[in-house]
Amino acid sequence: MAAWPNPNEYAEALQNPRAAFKDADLVKTQVSTNKLGLPRPISGNFATVFEVTGGGQRWAVRCFLREVTTQQQRYAAISAHLQQNPLACIVPFVYLEEGIRVRGKWYPILKMQWATETRLDTYIEDHLDEPATLARLAEQWFDLCGVLRRAHMVHGDFQHGNIVVGAGEAIKLLDYDGMLVPGAIELPSGEIGHRHYQHPSRSSNRGLTASNYQNVDNFSAHVIGLSLQALASDPSLWRKTGAGEENLLFRDTDYQSPENSTALHVLRDHVDPRVRQIGQRMGQLAHTTSYLDVPPLEPVVVTPWTTRVSSRLKTALTPPPTPDVVVPLTPLSAPTKPSAWWSDHLERPVVDFDSLQVDAEVQRIRAEFERSVLRYFPMLFRDYTAMRLMQSYPNFDVVRDKSTLEQREKALNDQLILAKARFKRTQDSIDEARRQHADECAALSFAVEQMTNAIQSTYPQEEAEVKAFERRLGLVEDQLTRQPIDAEQITGFTRAHVELLAQVGVLTAADVHPANEAQAKYMLSGFRKAAPDHDWEQLVRWRVALERALLSASGESPAWASADQVRRYYADQRSSMTRVRADRVAQLEAVQTESAHLRQIAQLTSELQFIDGDINALIGKLTALRADLKRYEHITLRNLLKRVLN
Repeated sequence: MAAWPNPNEYAEALQNPRAAFKDADLVKTQVSTNKLGLPRPISGNFATVFEVTGGGQRWAVRCFLREVTTQQQRYAAISAHLQQNPLACIVPFVYLEEGIRVRGKWYPILKMQWATETRLDTYIEDHLDEPATLARLAEQWFDLCGVLRRAHMVHGDFQHGNIVVGAGEAIKLLDYDGMLVPGAIELPSGEIGHRHYQHPSRSSNRGLTASNYQNVDNFSAHVIGLSLQALASDPSLWRKTGAGEENLLFRDTDYQSPENSTALHVLRDHVDPRVRQIGQRMGQLAHTTSYLDVPPLEPVVVTPWTTRVSSRLKTALTPPPTPDVVVPLTPLSAPTKPSAWWSDHLERPVVDFDSLQVDAEVQRIRAEFERSVLRYFPMLFRDYTAMRLMQSYPNFDVVRDKSTLEQREKALNDQLILAKARFKRTQDSIDEARRQHADECAALSFAVEQMTNAIQSTYPQEEAEVKAFERRLGLVEDQLTRQPIDAEQITGFTRAHVELLAQVGVLTAADVHPANEAQAKYMLSGFRKAAPDHDWEQLVRWRVALERALLSASGESPAWASADQVRRYYADQRSSMTRVRADRVAQLEAVQTESAHLRQIAQLTSELQFIDGDINALIGKLTALRADLKRYEHITLRNLLKRVLN
């Protein structure tokens, strides 16, 4: 079986859309090209895509790189299903069996509207400084997965390259080669998805049935949805997990060995409880036996703080040794204060709970307990004290101070994340401007080099033309010397004309040249009613006619009248090209010293330095604040309960 066309062969065919396409819309289009003027392909594993425009429309032409015998059936089933279940997230498409002609043979294509939205990974990276936007995007993703499930549709290859995001975080899906609908479940497909988004067990699509096929997308839906939720809570995870390299927060190695995963470890140890739960859930999903056992996507909802602590305390606390007696709680002694004259020379002390405030709270709880009906159940006093302390914990002065510092730390850290994101965007803009400047300089340098080479190439061409002219001239002259002047071939000539010309040596056609013109006219003027000028003109015409006849017989045409004409032509060509080259050199020098790109680079560099100063200032503030916050590391509910209840 003959191999299907590769991207280069498709590109070659698309240089002539009228010959390549049969579709009425596509035959009128022009394909987008690269800097060399050749069609620009966007290639994947199974197809290559070209952008074509025409008639006010932009189309994506998806050309397949291998034959799939059930392809037409699959797209027919998808089209029929979409007619019954139209979805805004699916870009309209048409499957054309005779779509493109390559090497004289027709091949199928998929014609669809060109998606102008932003690819998912790029959109996320562009909005890392907008957590609220990422949170809305996560909600949109959860909704989209629900819509697909209710429509009984499976995409088959959820990944950043097949998802685009537009205005209002509206999501659209691309690439339907692996899509499953009720009418296409039994059709074989080689699409098993992107490795960084798929469960380790998905190595084929065998085992799919009408009851389980909708589970195909569940794992990859979790990878994307939970990544978005985590980034909405902490955008710095993008950097910490090395995202953006053909993946979001997770890679295939994370699923293969969750216990050794750096990314999952970062999430499981995060300060944010939602992020911790996301890390735990991804580890659990990776441990499922089959990708078809992964449940549908659901958002991670954080359990309320008081409920979590209450549950843990009730299982951890043990009843008092004497159930009929309330165990007295020992008040905390007040810490001694250092003398004023040397205290300023010491490191700032570790902050602890105010003993007087703790004692007062404990006494309040005791009095409250003894006034309640619970006083008849003294064994509950410890649990009651723990629960009330848990409720009053945020009201302690040191806890408020610590909370204030933590809020300031979070605010500074958020500012630092935003500043770093601005720094990266600015640096990327500088890199892009430098690339564009380098491309512009390279294009002009190439044009100068091409023009220089063109000028140099005229010299050997000129010499070759001169030699060719002289060679042709020599051959013609040789033939003309063998052609005597024949009165019968020259209008108005008689034998007497021929005899007179012979007296001055004009015997053959070769002798009819300017050097003999004066003598020939003098001899021809001896006739009565002589017309020497007219006779000489007739003689020259006869010679020219002979030259043309001889050149025609040899297959050559008289391109030049003389060698001087050849040299003048090439001199004019070099003069023109030299002027063009001088213009290109001037443009190159201007671009190298002063251009819009250089001004943009200078402006962005200045902005980058300003942002770098902001980052250093924020890091300095954070360092000082964290040093201060370290003094409060013992201010925790656990430590309060431990000191009071033990």
